[in-house]
Order: sequence, then structure tokens, then C-alpha cells
Amino acid sequence: MYELMIVADELEFGELSVKLKNHLIESKDSWLRSHFTFVYNSIFKHKFKNLEPFCNNIIAKNQNVIFKSVEFTSLHEFVLLEILERDDLQMQESEIWNYVIK
Repeated sequence: MYELMIVADELEFGELSVKLKNHLIESKDSWLRSHFTFVYNSIFKHKFKNLEPFCNNIIAKNQNVIFKSVEFTSLHEFVLLEILERDDLQMQESEIWNYVIK
């Protein structure tokens, strides 16, 4: 399903891409959460801005999905900066920087 969304986006099938995004959020929520770092990286790599609000909501509610992920170190620099610039993280700044330093 996610691969179809990449293809639809690359072929500029905007309506199909939006429908696939909605389907992913509605029926594949657990997959999106379990592959969160991959999905969040892909948002910026493939310009999936339509999935960004969903992911930002997850980050706002549960920062551990990013910071305690074994894939945290695979985040692209610009993705990490995007997260660090958020004002709604429910963590102390020192705790965030400890993860960044790792």
C-alpha cells in the first residue's frame, strides 16, 4: 500500500495519493506506528505532506515513538531538525539532547 502511494505521488496522481493516505491512516494505523521512523523519513524524502499532520499528532502525543526507536539514529538530519523545532514536545530539553547526542 505504501509503495502505491509513492508511485501515485511520483506520477502526480494527487487524488489517488490522498485516497491512499486516508486508507493508510484509517486501516493501517498500527503499521504506520510500528514503522514510524521509516514513514516520517519518507514524508520529507517523497514530499508526503499529506501524512505529516498524522505523524505530527503521533509525535505530540508520544515522543517515545521517535526518541526511543532503534531507528532514531537513521533519521535524516533535516527530519531531526524538524522534530527539534517543535514546541509541543512533552520532554525536557536535556532529555531530548541526550537522545540527539547518542
